[in-house]
Amino acid sequence: MNAIRKIFSWRVIRYVLFLVVFTILAGELILRIYNPFPFRLKGSDVLLPRNQRYIINNAHLPGLDSIVVLTKNNLGFRGPEMPEHADNSFSVITVGGSTTECWNLAEKDSWPFLLGQNLAHDFAPVWLNNAGVSGHSSWAHYLLIRKYIKQLHPKVIFMLVGWNEVNRADLVDVDDMDRSHYVGVKDFLGKTSELYNLVVNIKRHYRYEEYGEIKDPRYLITRDHALVFKSSAYNDSVMRAERPLISLYKKRLHAIIDTCRSNGILPVLITQPGILGNGIEPETGCNLNDYKVSDVFPGKLFSDVLKMYNKTTMETAREKGVFCVDLANLLPADITNYYDICHYNKPGCKTVAQIIYGQSIDYLRQHFPGYLKQ
Repeated sequence: MNAIRKIFSWRVIRYVLFLVVFTILAGELILRIYNPFPFRLKGSDVLLPRNQRYIINNAHLPGLDSIVVLTKNNLGFRGPEMPEHADNSFSVITVGGSTTECWNLAEKDSWPFLLGQNLAHDFAPVWLNNAGVSGHSSWAHYLLIRKYIKQLHPKVIFMLVGWNEVNRADLVDVDDMDRSHYVGVKDFLGKTSELYNLVVNIKRHYRYEEYGEIKDPRYLITRDHALVFKSSAYNDSVMRAERPLISLYKKRLHAIIDTCRSNGILPVLITQPGILGNGIEPETGCNLNDYKVSDVFPGKLFSDVLKMYNKTTMETAREKGVFCVDLANLLPADITNYYDICHYNKPGCKTVAQIIYGQSIDYLRQHFPGYLKQ
């Protein structure tokens, strides 16, 4: 009887293992033939879901439309389709994270769209697309420019960068971006398995308030937002730990600038503003110094680290002879410009577009006189 039970148990185990392996292989094969899920990351590779339409419910975000319909064009960007004779256009692409993509705003209210309208007062014809992707860092910006944007040969790239760099020890050295070997099992699966990436992206989908209804916005400016307190010694240790990450950030900026220039693209850098670190916000009573950004960062510390990245952006621009708009210092850190600690509301986007336009227009006129309106 015991022998029969052992045989039966082994048969069940083998059958279960067979089903698991078969399901995994079948799922992998099906997803390689047809993958209906328009995710934006595969391992460390950037993907652009093209011709997509999203409906976002913004009921919990103050000052924004309750429903936003967001579309991605044939390139995977926000904005009009690329014209047939794009070489004859004053073509501009904006690159950045969520503060560039403006996911929770209608296209007509986003600062890239408004910047395009401002530029159309001076240049003709203007074609501007918004290639911002929520969560993207300089590492992803470099991949995006190298894999997609440089082939489009835009005249100008405006790049708003900084926020998603802070405390990013996971971002590799630019020298390792082209490595052919794998670093660990996750890296191997991320680069080779469609099924693994489906599971990872589904987890991201439900973890972050990027798609669909936003139920619990994490970074609103409210009196009762959670606070975190850290000692000055802790703050000093965080600042020291960030310095080698800033050096890697600088190398990535160099790589981005060099890639743009080698492909005939004029890069314009933009520093990242935010509202943190400014004491008690008068209208809401929110404590912006001790505001809990994460378990690691109170607001003032995060703001101080972000300033280090912005300073590096400005220094790199000077060293490389690139124009930089210091938006971080030019945009008032006022709640009237933000719906949370870093994302601009409608009035804020208008102000951002006006600042970028006002700061860069003379520089652009000098470089592109052939596209100026007569």
